[in-house]
Order: sequence, then C-alpha cells, then structure tokens
Amino acid sequence: MNVTNVSQLISWMSDTGQFSALANSPLSQFGTPQEQLLGASILPEQQEMENSFKDSGIAIDGEIGQSGADLSPAQLNKAFGEYSSLFVLGKIDAATQLSGADIEKIIQYLMRTRPSSTPVESSAEIVTRWFDRGVMGSLAKLIEHQRWQAIVDGVVKRRGANGYSEDVVYPFPVGHQVTVAASGTVAAPAGWYSRDPATAADALEDILAANERLMLKGFTLNRIISKSAIKTVFMRNGKVRQSALPQGATRSTSQSDIDAMLQSYGLPGWETYDITFPYRNPNNTNILTRTGYLDRTGFDPVILLASTSLEAQIDMGRDNGILTLPNTLGFYALGRPLGQTQYGKVAKAIVFDEKYPPSVYGEVVAQGIPAINPQVMEGIIILKVPKPTP
Repeated sequence: MNVTNVSQLISWMSDTGQFSALANSPLSQFGTPQEQLLGASILPEQQEMENSFKDSGIAIDGEIGQSGADLSPAQLNKAFGEYSSLFVLGKIDAATQLSGADIEKIIQYLMRTRPSSTPVESSAEIVTRWFDRGVMGSLAKLIEHQRWQAIVDGVVKRRGANGYSEDVVYPFPVGHQVTVAASGTVAAPAGWYSRDPATAADALEDILAANERLMLKGFTLNRIISKSAIKTVFMRNGKVRQSALPQGATRSTSQSDIDAMLQSYGLPGWETYDITFPYRNPNNTNILTRTGYLDRTGFDPVILLASTSLEAQIDMGRDNGILTLPNTLGFYALGRPLGQTQYGKVAKAIVFDEKYPPSVYGEVVAQGIPAINPQVMEGIIILKVPKPTP
C-alpha cells in the first residue's frame, strides 16, 4: 500500500473490499468480547432473497389413536399442521462521520505512539476500528434492540427521521405476557420485592406456573433470562429464601442456593443480560441517554424460552469452521437494500476532500426484521414484574 493522504487510504480500503468484509462478517452480529449480544444466539442473522417473504411449513404431530368395534374402519386423524407468517423487511441503517479535527487527532496519536511509521498508512487500523465499532457496531445494536422488542413486547417499533413511525406486531397467542403481583412502593415493597415470607408473593411459584403452562403445550423450558437486578429481587424474595435455604437459616441467598433450587425443580440456570446502548430521543435529538435491551417502562421482564427443534448453522469463515446455534426461535432476516444489487449489509466510506480540511463519512444500510417462527411462539413466556412506585 502506497498512500500519501486519507482520501487515497479510504479509496484503497474500499477497492480492496475491507469495508464490505467488515459489514458482512458473521462475527459482527455477536458484538464485542466486552459487550456480547445475547440475542444473536436466539435470532441469528440469515440472508433472504426477498424483502417480503412467508415463513411457512408443516408440523407432523399425529393425534392419539382411537378404539373401535371389530371390523370397523380405522378412524382418520390429522397428522399435519400448517403454519405461515408474512414478514416485511424494513430499512435499517447507521452512519457517522470523522471530521477534519478527528482525522488530525488520529494522525497526532499515531505520530506519538508509532513515530517510525507513516501516519497515513498506520491510520488504516484506526479507520477499521472506527468503521467496525462506530458504524457497524451501531447497526448491530439496532438489530439487537429489535430482537428483544419482538421477543419481549411482540412489537418492533421502527422509528426514523422526519417523524417516520411504524409498529410491526407479532401474532403471539394469549398468555405471551403474564403480569405477576404488584410490587407496592419503594417504602413498602410488595410482590416479588417483599422480603417478608409471610407477605411476599411466591416468585418461585410464578416461575413454576409458567413452566407448567409450557409443559402442557408440549414445550420444555430451556432458558430463563433477565437483568441482574430482577434476578437479585428474586433471590431476596421472602418465599424464595424459604425454599432455597435450610430451615432456620438467616444468611442471604447465594447464587449456588438459587442454582440448586432451580435444578431441584428441573429448571435451567438463570442467565442475566445487562448490556446497555446509547439512545437518542427521536423527539429531542439533543438528549442522549443509555438504556438496556431489557429495560422497560413500568416493569422488568423475566424471559422464559422453551427448547425448539430449530438450529442455525453459521459459516464463520475458512479458518473458523461452522458455528451451530441450537434452540433458536427463528432468525433475523436480512434482504436487499432498495436501489442496491448487493444483498445483506451494504457499507460505504466516502472522503470529502474538495476543500480543507477533509472529512470521512461512513454508513451501512440493510433491510431487516426479526422473523420468529410461528411454531415456537407458544414456547415464549414473559413474566412482567412491576416496578415499585415511589
């Protein structure tokens, strides 16, 4: 590589397909080692050839046979069930810009840390990091956000510039969300939040009741997921402590106590997910806050996912083999961005150097939507734990 300025560097990286490779790397959907996106293991990305498609198929599950009189014909049972859902992909995008001041900071940093290297050439690593985390990372966060909106709320809220607003509603059956006992106030906690065994709601019984519902529908509970804070509330619940600790014990409930108690009931371990992301209020773009993928107004979700017969095979590249993800709920569908011939995520980096100082614009666009398989919708239960009021 023989470049003398940022414009040539970006052109070289574009011509050699580096931005496109970053955009379509199967690893990008899983986040970073520091912030691993849990939803990618539940609804992994999958390429679709159409931006509107039906996820349909048949379920083979014969009814129980019947008794009959001698010499009577066999009774016909229904052996096939059909399912079908229409998914319409929507535009998702992320874009950011390196200003002239940003570029100068990069060059000064490289001159300090790598004085023996040519600053422009060395900046390829910095540009790659910017595009991977600043552009691609932003899109991965949006995809993850939509995954959890679909799973928890049954609604993906598409929001964009110029007041664009569209809600995609998923056909979950009745009972997808179950609100447990009211939590009272901060000063007088009740429900799951009460530590008094005499008055606390039985949080364990809520989990067991949901598990029984799944079993009656032919499902086996496979995962329990929530924020760490609500798992701690469960651990401190008065009736849970009675169930998890030996009679007469006064100490706090430990993680191993909870694991042993859940295991004794045939339940899986309890996973926690606390990753947050910066969020800009669409009604006031000057307000930037952080929120979690499982943060909800008024309640905290406890997500119960059943085992499924679905699995994803993800080609991780020539040197990394195939990653198998069992018990998925479907996939996150990626189609073809409008006006593009390329499928999947389309990435671009453009240098504006007509006048001094130059700037670099990076963007990635795609068409996407979470596609939850209709067969497994009854295997998803959300316990809504109300937050205490002031």
